Amino acid sequence: MVDWSGIGLDRLLTRISSMPPGGPLLDESDQVAVLAYILDFNGFPKGEVPLTAEIARAVSIANHGSPDSAPDSGLIQTVGCLTRTPERQWMLAGGAAPVRTKDPNASSETVRESLAHTSPGTRTYRLLNAYPAPDRFEGQRVEVKGLLIRGAADSLNVTAIAVVARECR
Repeated sequence: MVDWSGIGLDRLLTRISSMPPGGPLLDESDQVAVLAYILDFNGFPKGEVPLTAEIARAVSIANHGSPDSAPDSGLIQTVGCLTRTPERQWMLAGGAAPVRTKDPNASSETVRESLAHTSPGTRTYRLLNAYPAPDRFEGQRVEVKGLLIRGAADSLNVTAIAVVARECR
C-alpha cells in the first residue's frame, strides 16, 4: 500500500505487461486477469462491473488507512451531485472521497458507467473555474476532476465535469 496507494492501476497493469523481462508476454486479457487476482489476493473488493484494461487505466488504488490520502493541490477525481447555491456557486454534494488521478480529462463513457455505481459520499466540494458553465448538468450525478484545495471548505479547481447518471441518489 505504501508503494501503490494513490497510483493508478494503469501503472500496475504496465508492470504486469512487461513481466517477466525477456520472457513471453501475456495478452491483454491475461494481464487483466493477473491484475484482478492481485487485487483480490490483497483484499480489495470486487467491482460491480468486470475489470477491463480501460477501467484499470482510470482507477487508482485508494489508501485503506486514510481516505484523505489525496495530496493538497493534487489532481483528483470524485463523484457527486452537481448543485448550485443561492449565490450561484457551483457545488458537488454527496461527494465521494477524492482519488488521485493522472488524467485531467473526463473519463471514457465505459469508466463513467462504472463510476455510476460509486456509493454516495458525505463530502461537499466548492467548484472553482467550472468552464464552460455546467448548467446542463445541474441536479445530475457527475464525475469531477480537478486540483484539490483543502481548507475550511474543500474546493476543486475543475479540469473536467462529465455525467455519470442523470439523477442524484
